[in-house]
Amino acid sequence: MEVFRALISDTTQRDRIERHAETEFGFLVEQSGAGRTRESDGDRTVLAYLLPDVFVEVELDWVEAAAFALVGTPADGARPGGYYVDGTGRKVRWHLVQAVERRSDGAELAARLRRVTRESGPEAMTSQVDALAAAVRQALPELPELVRQLT
Repeated sequence: MEVFRALISDTTQRDRIERHAETEFGFLVEQSGAGRTRESDGDRTVLAYLLPDVFVEVELDWVEAAAFALVGTPADGARPGGYYVDGTGRKVRWHLVQAVERRSDGAELAARLRRVTRESGPEAMTSQVDALAAAVRQALPELPELVRQLT
């Protein structure tokens, strides 16, 4: 049985999606003063935005052809190591939807994020980036506290 994978290997498409994500999340740097880093390992690219009280990681998964955002609290002024958990087994990252659904008006926003992340492919990734950026923009003033509630 052959398993379908939505791999995006076309570097032109990857570059276009990555530039789109950088543009959509640019407000974190331009308006909020976030530090930005880019990490790529071939199967995924992570655009990470570090603020004093919260970080946002936009993961562009080229194998699954999907985009999602993880959020957390910085440790010693930096993003903690590990993925969902750090080296001590402590959870340090959550999906953005988990934080925004804690807002008093977060149910609709969380439902939209869940709907858009069901798809895969280059166009789906663009839509996911748009929805994720809009959600971060909307929740940013409360995001550090929303993330703290998850710990």
